[in-house]
Amino acid sequence: MAEALVPALDRPLVLFGHSMGASVAHEVAMRLEAAHGPVVGGLVVSSRSAPSRLRPSGVSRESDEVLLRDVLELGVTFSAALHHPDLRDLLLPVIRADYRLTDDYRPAVPPRPLAAPVTAYLGDRDPHVSSEDMRAWSEVTGGGFRLTVLPGDHFYLLAQASRLVSGVGGLPVTV
Repeated sequence: MAEALVPALDRPLVLFGHSMGASVAHEVAMRLEAAHGPVVGGLVVSSRSAPSRLRPSGVSRESDEVLLRDVLELGVTFSAALHHPDLRDLLLPVIRADYRLTDDYRPAVPPRPLAAPVTAYLGDRDPHVSSEDMRAWSEVTGGGFRLTVLPGDHFYLLAQASRLVSGVGGLPVTV
């Protein structure tokens, strides 16, 4: 992903990642900065604990029932599909693979500090990520940090899309 973004480094680049995507965006930002200097204008992370606070849940290796209960605890986003037996059977292997990625991911400890500022977003009712988990993202940057907590669960960004987009769109970009 970092290599694919190299042609876009001639303009301001802000990376956004939600949940597991926050770890992906962070890894891409670190790789871009390591190879090209301070080219990332900002990193926006959402609903994912900072690298220093990541703890594998082990849910990816549990039964379908435990995995399903954990997914449903995150919010109602997928509840209709997961309550339909045929759709559930189709979705559970994909969800399990996502959970396995998050369980098996090990960030660099401590991660190389970014020059880019980090902005963090969180739903106030996220069952797996706390404000403290999000505040710890301040440890990965020397470029400033801001946390915004919005109403909602792990999938707060669906109901809060306009607030999130306007907040991200109004970020100061450094380069």
